[in-house]
Amino acid sequence: MRQHLLNFLVSEKKYAPASIAIEKEISLNDLKKRFDVVVYDLQLQPYLIIECKAPYISLDKSVVEQALRYNLTIKAQFLMITNGISDLVFNSKNEVVELPLSPSQI
Repeated sequence: MRQHLLNFLVSEKKYAPASIAIEKEISLNDLKKRFDVVVYDLQLQPYLIIECKAPYISLDKSVVEQALRYNLTIKAQFLMITNGISDLVFNSKNEVVELPLSPSQI
């Protein structure tokens, strides 16, 4: 599922492969956590964080809260949660939006 998403980001949304980090460790309240995907902008600042879940996991409040907690540290402009069947994208105001263009397309 994650490979399909990465292929979509690169081939359809034109995200540069070099701008995508996968499964990197971060510190969150003195705990070690691992995010799924972060896309960086042209200034190497976090642009989009993506939390991937298995298809049988509902994209409920707990999944959104997990991604929001990760974003407290990462501070990306956009946040996406997906289970391969459905997905939600939020902007910095926590409004549901469309998946943004690649930072290089802006």
